[in-house]
Amino acid sequence: MAVNLVRMTKRLQQIRVALAYTVEEAGKATGLDVHRLLSIESGDATPTGDEILILASLYDCDFRTLIDEALPPPAQQTDILFRRYSDAFTPEDRRAIQEFLHLCQIEASLERQLGLVNEAVHFEWSGTLFKAHGQQVAEALRTRLGYSDNEAPRDIYSDFRRIGIHIFRRKLVNNEISGLYIEDPVAGHCVLINYNEDIYRQRFSVAHEVAHAIFDSSEGMMLTFQPNSAKYDKNELIEIRANSFASHYLMPLTMLRRIPKVDESSAPEWAQKFRVSTAALAKALRDANLIDENMGKQCDAGGNRMAAVKQLADSAGSTHHRPQWPRTCRWVDAPSDRSTRIPVFEPMTDCSAAMRRLPPVELRGPTAVTGRVLSLVADN
Repeated sequence: MAVNLVRMTKRLQQIRVALAYTVEEAGKATGLDVHRLLSIESGDATPTGDEILILASLYDCDFRTLIDEALPPPAQQTDILFRRYSDAFTPEDRRAIQEFLHLCQIEASLERQLGLVNEAVHFEWSGTLFKAHGQQVAEALRTRLGYSDNEAPRDIYSDFRRIGIHIFRRKLVNNEISGLYIEDPVAGHCVLINYNEDIYRQRFSVAHEVAHAIFDSSEGMMLTFQPNSAKYDKNELIEIRANSFASHYLMPLTMLRRIPKVDESSAPEWAQKFRVSTAALAKALRDANLIDENMGKQCDAGGNRMAAVKQLADSAGSTHHRPQWPRTCRWVDAPSDRSTRIPVFEPMTDCSAAMRRLPPVELRGPTAVTGRVLSLVADN
């Protein structure tokens, strides 16, 4: 195969820039001389096979996409994504996303070679209401996967992989991003979830992104921000539809209607049974007209308090981190809704003050520390 040197050097430069590497950073990471890299990218020098492999490893791409014109350029999808949402991605996030897409392509290639390709599933929906579209497809998928009316899904990652969607999780620096969807020409449907979120929020996020794969693949790619982000538009119809799909898939209406009672104290328990956040459960119940707006806010508040206790207890009882229990917790009005209270944690400048506030107990391991942490929360 004859290699088009001009095309190859253009692809090398394109992916380096897309991943926010300077020539100096690329040289340091690969051990290649900076002047040599500049000569390769300008077309004044022909790279050796070793150099192509080294650069492909740094840029998380198949080396063949650098030299074969018949294959899509390695940065084809990510470059479009980064240009569309240029201010959303740090250099670290760009590289994490490129790695994720490369893994999707490798997984798709392995599945084809091993004969493990899952059959693509096509869904139909009717009407003009986007919320109804999400519900219809969620119920159809649950039926296809064999769920009963009173069964909440557990391993949703396995569920969605069964319908041909590649799913990976990566820690992104930008905490405002919950997930993204890319329709890749090689791998097909690809979903990335930010595992900076808590595990229940991740479940909702992956279902949300799968909805984009089902409904919005013609868009090529979708980036979803956290609901509390200024970049999130709660009135955007495709986001409403994706949320409806996720809600009905994880919390089917037939199960919600069988809940005997939901209030501030019981909402966290029911949320755990569905493996969703309390906020997601409260919204699902409100949308189904099973609770009113006021009760929904009370359920949210109950979930916030439980999360606050868990966060302090986890930090105090963890054997992997230094205990962070000398902190105060105070409740303040939420910026977007002054009728909702949220926890704010602050370091204590004087740790001895925390000790003076607690009853005298003998500390014996993480459990005792956790008990003292709960006392701090109760005091506030």
